[in-house]
Amino acid sequence: ASIDDIRIEAVKKKGQQLTATAKKTKKMIVSFEIPAALQTELSYKITNPSGKILTEKNGSITSTLMPEELVLTASANTAPAPKKKHIQMVYETKEKLQGGVYVIEVSSNGLYIGSLQVRLR
Repeated sequence: ASIDDIRIEAVKKKGQQLTATAKKTKKMIVSFEIPAALQTELSYKITNPSGKILTEKNGSITSTLMPEELVLTASANTAPAPKKKHIQMVYETKEKLQGGVYVIEVSSNGLYIGSLQVRLR
């Protein structure tokens, strides 16, 4: 089991504008898909560029199962596509972030299903 179709957005507080600057980032919005067979009880571990794991003291994490969107694909394969769940995780920081690479690890019931990285200036 793994995560697919990952999108990460770092946004400012004002108007949800995209940013690549760590100091201006107020939220990181991560959207991805997981196999439908996986539990939606996901856990996240965010590590900052200096290797420190961010805790509730640093910010809050919310995770939402998104409604299914109609996705059309063209394929010569007639087998049905495997069902997937669309997840959105939002990390809201309580303090200014530092520049560098942040690593977000995703687990389901203790089973590691993937990680992703975002680099902020």
